[in-house]
Amino acid sequence: MRAAGGPVNQPKGLRALTGLRGIAALWVFLFHAELLTADMTDGSFDFLKMVASAGYLGVDLFFVLSGFVIAYNYADLELHRSVSKFSDFLWKRLARIYPAHLAGLAIFAASLIFYRTDSDLSLPALIQSLTLTQAWDLSGSSKWNPVAWSISCEFAAYLIFPLFAVVTRAWSARFSLLVIIILFMTLFLAYREADANWPSALGIQRVLVEFPAGVLVYRIWKDKRVSLSVATLLSLSGLLVVSSVYDHLLGYKASGAHVPVLACVAVYGLATSQGALERTMARFEYAGRISYSFYLVHLTVLSLVEALLVRLHATQSHVAVALSLLLSLAAATLLADLLYRYVESPARRAMMSNIPSHSLQSIRQSLRRAVKLFSYR
Repeated sequence: MRAAGGPVNQPKGLRALTGLRGIAALWVFLFHAELLTADMTDGSFDFLKMVASAGYLGVDLFFVLSGFVIAYNYADLELHRSVSKFSDFLWKRLARIYPAHLAGLAIFAASLIFYRTDSDLSLPALIQSLTLTQAWDLSGSSKWNPVAWSISCEFAAYLIFPLFAVVTRAWSARFSLLVIIILFMTLFLAYREADANWPSALGIQRVLVEFPAGVLVYRIWKDKRVSLSVATLLSLSGLLVVSSVYDHLLGYKASGAHVPVLACVAVYGLATSQGALERTMARFEYAGRISYSFYLVHLTVLSLVEALLVRLHATQSHVAVALSLLLSLAAATLLADLLYRYVESPARRAMMSNIPSHSLQSIRQSLRRAVKLFSYR
């Protein structure tokens, strides 16, 4: 799960976190799979719908994970010290997210030939998508490649990360834990007060709580003074999952605030995990690697399959819906694998080998050598 430019030697627990990313992406997929199961009202897909009903919170898990991993790779690099360090950091993060984002946007645009969407496809919305600012207007409206709103939120978190990293550097594990609690209390109040019907609603608020929480989980993990047994981890996880499902079914939406608390517990527990738990989660490592590409294309694939079901008049066929779910998952996985292999990874390597500040430094050095050579002659 090493970010571009990050350390090479990582604890084994971070392989487990990569696997967790894959599981989170699948949870989001199941949430959007409601496109295919919406017309099934006879109870045959009720269990799947219940599991998937809070799947939008998989994005919150991504935000916490991202905060932890970015802190692991960059928290001690003093990015606030100079503009060049900060610009290098942003370039490395763009190398990680932007090429696949553009590819996902292009795939979404091409798919519009086959189905209609309620998303805002205006030129201003396209410019927002291209500049990763589509969630910054706080409207929660769906724009080009709707799932990319969370990438916009991630980009906002990158901008504040250097400041947060330096502010939290000397915080103890106990104080970090206290701040995490306060952060999630504010998110809980935000959910209670807002009409958050669309998954991207409160997107910026969510990332500005959950990304810093992930950074603080890293601080606690680095402190090495807090330990969680597997039994404790499973007990807390089970309690929060049950309460989240119950709360979501009642429509109170408090799960939007306390499921990310579970994400903090899970991230910390897996980061410190060893033995069977770590090995089991590490088996999902490749799923985690392609999870970003999978996330960017899965809704487009589901929308295409839904359009096919509608054209075949098969939206109420148990067999057709079940097969469409499997087809969508397989197609999204295959497309994500191709995107990861031939766009995301090579483009990231290309951008990482051409960091602008390094290129400018090389140009300056070449000019200095030329001046010296000319002066010598």
